Amino acid sequence: MAAVAADVLIPAANLTPRWRRPRRPAPLGKLTDAERRELEEIESELDALGVDRTRPRTRAGCPPDDEPCPWIGCRHHAAIEITTTGAVRLRFPHLDILDIPQTCTLRAANAGGMSLDEVAPLLNVSRAQVGLDEHRALAKVREGLERQPRRTPKR
Repeated sequence: MAAVAADVLIPAANLTPRWRRPRRPAPLGKLTDAERRELEEIESELDALGVDRTRPRTRAGCPPDDEPCPWIGCRHHAAIEITTTGAVRLRFPHLDILDIPQTCTLRAANAGGMSLDEVAPLLNVSRAQVGLDEHRALAKVREGLERQPRRTPKR
């Protein structure tokens, strides 16, 4: 039996079988050849239909409120969510984009005050999760207000 020195450290990664190690995320922005060809086909179909593919820069450039928003990459679109780890999550995996009840969160905000029960189905989360998100958002607002210097009114 071979003696092992006490000061020799063996990294844990070398002891873990390769199939048990977490996978590294795929680099963002790199498309496979098949994905690139599919994207080019879709773009050519949209061009043939005469669809304007330039994303609006302001809310005024968005489609009317009665139409679903086609810009899934917009940060206000309700179809996807970017998690804190950077992963993309579909909020409505069981629905087609056109069947989502409200595709734009800005439109929902323009509707005015809503209860937790009204907001939960729009984001496909539970009422409790909406309450937690509201609590976190209000804490951030309070923290931001506390950091600002207080202004004294001029007389």
